[in-house]
Amino acid sequence: MQYRARKLSLLLIAATIVTTLLACGSPDTSARQDQASSTAIPAAARTAASDTNPTSTRTEGPAGTPEPSNTPTQTAVPTTPTPAPMGMSRSNPFPFSAVAPVPNWDVQVLDAVRGEQARQMLAAANQLSDPVPEGMENLLVKIRAKSTSQDAGPHYIAGPDFRLTGDRLALYHSDFSVVPEDELFAGLAPGEETEGWVAFLVGQGEGNLLLVAHDPLAGWGPDRVRFIALEDGAALQVSPDLADIQPTYTELTRSAPVPLGETVSTEQWSVTVLEVVKGDEAWTMVKAADESNHPPVEGMQYVAIRARVRNIDAEGGVRFMMSNDYFRVTGDANVVYPPPSVVAPSPILDANLYPGGEHEGWVVEQAAEGETNLMARFDDWVVRDELKRYLALEDGASITSIGTPSELAGIEPETTGTDLSGPAPIGERITTEDWQLRVVDVIRGEQAWQMAEEAHRLNYPPDEGKEFVAVRAHARYIGTEDGPAHIGASNFSTIGSAETIYGSPPIYDPDPALDVELFPGAEYEGWAILQIGKDETGLIAIFEPGGSAESEKRFLSLEP
Repeated sequence: MQYRARKLSLLLIAATIVTTLLACGSPDTSARQDQASSTAIPAAARTAASDTNPTSTRTEGPAGTPEPSNTPTQTAVPTTPTPAPMGMSRSNPFPFSAVAPVPNWDVQVLDAVRGEQARQMLAAANQLSDPVPEGMENLLVKIRAKSTSQDAGPHYIAGPDFRLTGDRLALYHSDFSVVPEDELFAGLAPGEETEGWVAFLVGQGEGNLLLVAHDPLAGWGPDRVRFIALEDGAALQVSPDLADIQPTYTELTRSAPVPLGETVSTEQWSVTVLEVVKGDEAWTMVKAADESNHPPVEGMQYVAIRARVRNIDAEGGVRFMMSNDYFRVTGDANVVYPPPSVVAPSPILDANLYPGGEHEGWVVEQAAEGETNLMARFDDWVVRDELKRYLALEDGASITSIGTPSELAGIEPETTGTDLSGPAPIGERITTEDWQLRVVDVIRGEQAWQMAEEAHRLNYPPDEGKEFVAVRAHARYIGTEDGPAHIGASNFSTIGSAETIYGSPPIYDPDPALDVELFPGAEYEGWAILQIGKDETGLIAIFEPGGSAESEKRFLSLEP
């Protein structure tokens, strides 16, 4: 994993996988069963194929009259895929109003109301209810649940225990709207039951709606989820066309990005950039998206990208597109920029998608003002495909491989900062085999925590007995590899008068964040949040380039 922020993303993704794994069954069970169901040959077609292609018997040696044999001829019998048991896959859900045995619960759908009627019911329950996003509509599902748990204590059930899917092949979480009358929430002893409403937002006019029911406390596995139809005949299959989509490998370098508007494919995703907005217009969009969004830092601009993504992994399950972990922007400054900590315009390019499901939305990235040859890099880093694809964000964008700039060839490592007892002073440069680095500014204590708090809503205060240290550093990559190298807060630790080494905390850094990739010769300046014991003195940052030898370690003073 390259970025420290991805530690947080992995936690979010892990939580999503935990809550959505059940909604897709298993990659080797329900998804493949759905696919088999969608590609089964009708009986009439099988008969016709049998009539025109009779079974032949292979003979060894010269053709001639076969020798008599007492061994009966064995005729191959085509195997018919075994359908998943009722309720265990999207292709064979429980019918509406059936009692579905979910682990620890018997679940029954009593009613489903959608569209304008559902909106009016929600408005009556809460006059301040949020407006319905464009292209979506409200759905209310009334559910009866009976506890079948063997535990003696109360067992809880609530709206967030349920998901929903339909023919858009997205997995929807329950909405947090105030529901009419009784909300589904109760702690029940074995044998007790309750009923109540659960609210969702679904695609306008979306069909084949299925309720996805499970109990998180029952453990995880393909046998723990149940699908219940919310309309007669509702069922979903994996499209057979996904098997024909192959990964593309022509856009693996910045010299040949896929042109704007064209599609690139990895093993799991197909991606198309539909629209690009940058500069002042992008800031206007970002400001309107959320009042807490801040303007780009000096010298930078926002780049708003509207893209379409599709889950093309036919044998996989639900994939979570967390856009800011898949996209980065780069240009002719040879910097792969970290994403800014802002809320993107709606619809955001974040979605849970079943195989074949697609979604359009916005992701906000950043680049230097006036930078040209902008392109997005799509990195399918969560799963198998580690190759990065480049997508042009402007007509004709292309960056020829620069190799190793000639001015880097003569740079040799320097001894400044090689010893803990003699750290490099603030403002003085250290030089390793691959990096030049200097500390520009240091802020610690309450002010550093305020910077972290403003940087991202998920950031938390330092642990008891510790304090944050915000370090602004200027980095230049001088390595000889013809490709980007990463530098970030995870490359730093700290030590002070307590002689304890502290690792960097897993939080988001303030913009501009020192969480960046640089091609040879490129340079960048940004902030990294580190930590130290409260009120310690003699603060020193320890810089350790990733994968480098002990001789590459450098020490930089964080005090005047």
